[in-house]
Amino acid sequence: MKKHNLLLYCLAVFVVWLAYGIIIVREVFKGDFQKSGQFGDTFGVLNTLFTGLAFVVVLTTLNQQSHQIEETKRHIEEEKRRNNKLQHDSLWLKVQIARLDAFGALNDTENMKRAIREIEDHWKRLSIYMNDDKK
Repeated sequence: MKKHNLLLYCLAVFVVWLAYGIIIVREVFKGDFQKSGQFGDTFGVLNTLFTGLAFVVVLTTLNQQSHQIEETKRHIEEEKRRNNKLQHDSLWLKVQIARLDAFGALNDTENMKRAIREIEDHWKRLSIYMNDDKK
């Protein structure tokens, strides 16, 4: 709810309260203040009015919080997608580096075996990541 609307609601409550006071003084008392007991009884109506207004404010607050929570969830999901993309790109680069190492070590069989194991390891992690990303 916008602040402008809340101010209008508060102004409406004030106007109702003021009108109620004027009506009570003119109609109930009519110059006879012995009727003040009756006047005290009329506050039950005001109590109900203000309780209702407080309930409206609580509902408005809950509505605003709900919207903020949904917006926060959207931001978190967007951040997760960006993070997953960065992890994917990082693994992809590691695989490419391992492939380059393997091709550069064609003459050295030990280095080649190590590079192949690294490629296999990176491919396994990449495939696990890709499977997790599809879920």
